[in-house]
Amino acid sequence: MPTVLECRQVPAVAKFFFHIARGLRLSLLVLPTLMGTMSFQGATYAQDNEEGSDEAAEVSSSWLPSGECDPYGVLVTTTPIPPQQLARLKLYYNQMANLPTDADIVIVGDSQAARFTDAYAQAAFPNKKVLNLGVGGDRTQMTLWRLRHDELGALSPSLVVLLSGGPNLTDSPACAISHGIIAIVERLHAIWPETHILKIDITPRGSDFRSRDSVRTEANLEVRAALKNSPHVTNVNIDDALTCGFYTSPRQTFFLLDWFGWAPKCDNYISDNLHWTEKGYAVVAEAVNANYPPQ
Repeated sequence: MPTVLECRQVPAVAKFFFHIARGLRLSLLVLPTLMGTMSFQGATYAQDNEEGSDEAAEVSSSWLPSGECDPYGVLVTTTPIPPQQLARLKLYYNQMANLPTDADIVIVGDSQAARFTDAYAQAAFPNKKVLNLGVGGDRTQMTLWRLRHDELGALSPSLVVLLSGGPNLTDSPACAISHGIIAIVERLHAIWPETHILKIDITPRGSDFRSRDSVRTEANLEVRAALKNSPHVTNVNIDDALTCGFYTSPRQTFFLLDWFGWAPKCDNYISDNLHWTEKGYAVVAEAVNANYPPQ
């Protein structure tokens, strides 16, 4: 005969299995509806992709080695859009409102361009009028949007320094990034047909200077291949000089020294190993002057 305690446990056990059974019943009722909704959404998504495929398929460039790139990625990097932060949008309009009547050198691009301060520029290019059109976080598509205004054509710079493509590394394939950079170069040439463009390769970044490195180097190579025969463009690579030689040093040596806290820091970078110090901008300026001395 069961004890009193065992008799009291029976209702609790039965209640437990009752809740399980009820849960299974609800699952059987809800699951078909859920699956039907998912199927409808999937069909709609497939239809949307199919409808947009013709437009996306039109996006191509013959200069790519393989002749192929994700067309949607290219749409992202080459479709002009304004900066998506209010402060950066206001900075752009402030630049346009205070546009000078002339400039010898124009600097265009993202935060690495924007941080090329007047003091750095005057030290790098004495007796030259330098106009900085850099905006922090600017992706290629945002730079294209900022270059759409005809007011810039009133200037007659002898040199344009382009620092672009870095912010796109986070979510764009290399070929799409190179498409965006090429589009910027073409737009710059359309604005200033007589001006030489100095395109600086996307520079190393990250704790070991190899963050997203495969995408970065591939994009740089594709841009170089596209522009190698262009008389109005010069490509410059400053990876080794800018990283204090760390980029070309064996990774095992770097990691071993860093593990013991012995790895020296590169004074050309600030602590984020993305943006540059005054010494870093001196390296950039030296490369600019060596490859295309302003007249």
